[in-house]
Amino acid sequence: ADLTGQPYLPPDRASAEVGAAVSEISAVLHDTTLADVPDAPARPIGELISNAALAHAYADDASYELAGRRLAALLAELHIQAVTGTADHRRAALIALVEACKVAYILAKRTGRIELAGVAAERGAGAAELAGRPDLVALMAMSQTSALTGLGAHRRGRLVCAKALHDISELEIGRASWRERV
Repeated sequence: ADLTGQPYLPPDRASAEVGAAVSEISAVLHDTTLADVPDAPARPIGELISNAALAHAYADDASYELAGRRLAALLAELHIQAVTGTADHRRAALIALVEACKVAYILAKRTGRIELAGVAAERGAGAAELAGRPDLVALMAMSQTSALTGLGAHRRGRLVCAKALHDISELEIGRASWRERV
């Protein structure tokens, strides 16, 4: 791969499965936005939330091939629920989408697809922002910063990191002043 610039063959079946999943994830993240989704059905929100948590657990256990199975479909359906669901379902779908985007980030980074890892992290941060969860925005900003610096975009990485730190510190200052008033 270093000599030809071509991708190398995966060393085992599990790595091949992860690579295929990452290609599908790329297609979904580039074909959807947090405002524009395909006209397709989505499974019930409870099932999607459970599947996002399971994929995250698999990723935490380094079972990347299991984490990647059907992650692309999960991402698509969470986008659909986040845009077209009821108000309660939208917020729940956005939070689960953050979790699924974190898994997509992990898989993309693990397979050397740093640009895709950045896309997944940015999408997760956007979902967290729409859900009104600054804690999750900061979590995804950390991932986004890592991807940006991995790409050599150090200036942008510093900006994303600084904004997240500022926003979280403002949140903590707000909580502290609230505690003082109580």
